[in-house]
Amino acid sequence: TAEIISNAPHLFPRPPQSVTSSASGTSAASRTTTSTTTSTTTPTTTSRARSTSPTKKRTQSLVTLKKPIHHVQIDDNNTDQLPEDVRDLYNRLYGITGYHEGIAPWEVRNEINASVAHKFRETWFRNRRGTTPRALDASAADEHHRASALGELVALRKIQRKAKSCRELGRSEAAWNIEVHGPLLELALEGHPHVQRELVTTAQITKPFVPPMSDLSLAGFADKKMVDFVMVLVPKPDDEGGEQGDGARGERFRRLAHAVHNTVLSQPLDQQSINQTLYPPLMERPIGISIETKADGANEVGRVQLAIWTAAWHERMMALMAAAGKSYANTRLITMPVLLIVEHSWVLSFVCDRGDRLEVVGDVTLGETADLKGLYTIVAALRELADWMQGPFAEWIASVLDGGVGG
Repeated sequence: TAEIISNAPHLFPRPPQSVTSSASGTSAASRTTTSTTTSTTTPTTTSRARSTSPTKKRTQSLVTLKKPIHHVQIDDNNTDQLPEDVRDLYNRLYGITGYHEGIAPWEVRNEINASVAHKFRETWFRNRRGTTPRALDASAADEHHRASALGELVALRKIQRKAKSCRELGRSEAAWNIEVHGPLLELALEGHPHVQRELVTTAQITKPFVPPMSDLSLAGFADKKMVDFVMVLVPKPDDEGGEQGDGARGERFRRLAHAVHNTVLSQPLDQQSINQTLYPPLMERPIGISIETKADGANEVGRVQLAIWTAAWHERMMALMAAAGKSYANTRLITMPVLLIVEHSWVLSFVCDRGDRLEVVGDVTLGETADLKGLYTIVAALRELADWMQGPFAEWIASVLDGGVGG
């Protein structure tokens, strides 16, 4: 694992700075106003150009929090940069995003290659079948998998067309969410009964979990709506799409559902949620991955929103530990993946608990919705993240609610 991380080439550059902001700064800096009554020059416009924008102030204010938040570029050769709890996940995502290993189903390779300008490489296809209904024989199973793969290809092609239309027409963030991001998330999570995507544009951080801040302007910003989507763990069998099943896994989720329900009921009225928000769909469904979307190049705003939202999640987890009588002074919370989507581009970062600070380590580009290769890559990466949620993340949440600390 360490070798793969340390030797990985730098495939994930930080998104470029806004061309508009750079151009406007240069233009403003070149203009000065000379007084006609004195010999001095009054650089009024220059002063405005040099002033820090509200967005930049909020980004800078993240380091003044009680538990500061720093954004860090992922390093090619630093094996300690990502905590051990997500290194395996990172390595699997690296194979998907860096080499596109097994991103597309073998059953529809001819249809895929017939519809793209550059054929997919053989290593991009997987011959791994999904769950087959028990009543089907081998021949029927092959047809079942092919039909499923064809349906997925048709759905991805539709999403690709919608994304192209959204970009060309300059549609809003809400339109991108409805037409592109939401359907793609739903498609990717179809095979994960205990993970769902939830649209949470009206969810706000509840007051007790707003991260302690020294900047009052940032505090006012923090308790407003924060992110667009979340991927939640669904432990209850009666939730839409959720089914616990039999065996050890089913029993594990039954215990988790019971623990979450009892924990939420035991909290004060203004804290009756497993998460940092009282938005009803999230009260008993733990957030595993938070997603912020933008319809333009407002990357910095998105980063600030994700950082504060996740810092509030940390406050909530520490409150749960305190309620269970556990000390969290020397505890590291589980590393949390977060997604920033700007139009076509999907970029992943990891919020790492360093004890005295949080580090947002990124950026890992998952793919783009502009082409079929990018769409299949995003879907494969999302399914890997969903596997992590149903496995290590679910186990960690259970350990917190049982009074222990995992991760």
